[in-house]
Amino acid sequence: MFRHTSIPSVFTIALTTLITLCALTKTTQADITAQQVNSAIEKGVKFLRAQQKEDGSYPDFTAPNGAVLFPNGVTSLTTLALLNCGYDGQDQTISKALKYIRSAPASGTTYVVSLQLMVFCQAEPQKDKLHIKRLAEWLVGTQTESGGWGYLEQSVSSDPSNSQFALLALYEAERQGILIPNSTWTKAEQYWTSRQAANGGWNYDCLLYTSPSPRDQRGSGMAWSGCKKKGGGGGGGGGG
Repeated sequence: MFRHTSIPSVFTIALTTLITLCALTKTTQADITAQQVNSAIEKGVKFLRAQQKEDGSYPDFTAPNGAVLFPNGVTSLTTLALLNCGYDGQDQTISKALKYIRSAPASGTTYVVSLQLMVFCQAEPQKDKLHIKRLAEWLVGTQTESGGWGYLEQSVSSDPSNSQFALLALYEAERQGILIPNSTWTKAEQYWTSRQAANGGWNYDCLLYTSPSPRDQRGSGMAWSGCKKKGGGGGGGGGG
């Protein structure tokens, strides 16, 4: 049985696991030991394993009115968290999740498509080459005229949150040999440079705010870093 109240926790633990894992690559602060970090990760992994359904999926995130938001998003996000904890496609939990994601209906949302693409690129890329190509093509095709991405396939507007997910996923796809058009990187670079604030950071919506918070700057900066790596400062690069 999976209670409705446990759903937000899946999102929280998955994200926390990813963030905590990143701390392993940095110098550990004096008041936090490596053992404590590893223990926290192990507890998070144990929790995530326990939430998996028999079919390999995880409970979807639902709105207060019961509507499912971003179907299969939690499954993809959780699988990516486990992969980033060092587990691979041979792991039983990940294997079940991969089987489910491969057969899941097309999402139609940037967040979920991007997460699925990153999962396939990291888990068993040679086996899922067709899935990687299909999802990458979807993202290339849904880039808006502004150079960013919105929530849905037919989005007119875009935002830095969806855009960073899409850009990071495309970067992973190209690392697997998928040809991403130069124009995609060029438009993405223009998108980020046009929205950079005077202090060097980014907001969720540059039209509403003028002073980016540290949180906004960190998230957007990840995507911009990927774009700069691809473009080398000039916005090009397509083929690996």
